[in-house]
Amino acid sequence: MKRWISTAAITALVWTGTGWSVPAASAAANPFSDVAVGHWAEKHVVKLALQGIILGSEGKFRPGDSIRREDAVIVALKFMGLADGVDTSSSIAFPSTFQVDDYAKPYVMEAFKRKLLVPDEEYELANQEKGKHWGKTNASREWVAKLL
Repeated sequence: MKRWISTAAITALVWTGTGWSVPAASAAANPFSDVAVGHWAEKHVVKLALQGIILGSEGKFRPGDSIRREDAVIVALKFMGLADGVDTSSSIAFPSTFQVDDYAKPYVMEAFKRKLLVPDEEYELANQEKGKHWGKTNASREWVAKLL
């Protein structure tokens, strides 16, 4: 009986992790040098980075910067789990007034296919913003809300 109780106690300690300390999930390595430890958004930013949804640039997240439309489309597709199916090998041509960087074209096309964006509405927006690059233009909160 004593042996059974000892075995049960050891099993319970191992199972619950009481016998050692386990690092908290929030202690995951922050890949961005410009997101301060303890910042209110740190755990969210790190979680999205670990999930591959946001990548940052040169080790920085740039929390004060705006997001460009083409990047918002990519983040939205990744967040929804739809980015893996995007064919990045095909060439895509948009109207000349609708400018998108080559890396983002397949994702914008996927957003059109999935009706996250309406092509005619985005082409019209690009026409209204003559001289601006549609994809590099900062995404407004209203536009991101529509996308999501």
